[in-house]
Amino acid sequence: MAKRIWVRGLCGVCHRIRKVTAIIGHTHVMCRDCATVCNAIGIFG
Repeated sequence: MAKRIWVRGLCGVCHRIRKVTAIIGHTHVMCRDCATVCNAIGIFG
C-alpha cells in the first residue's frame, strides 16, 4: 500500500484549500472528500 502524508494545501480536484493527501510515488494531491469519491469510482489509490 502506498504511503500517504497529510498536509494543508490546495486540492488538485476541487481546488479548495484544505487538508490534502500526497501519496508517495503518485502525482495525486487531493482532499479526503475527493479521495473518497475517486476511490469509489476506482481511479485512485
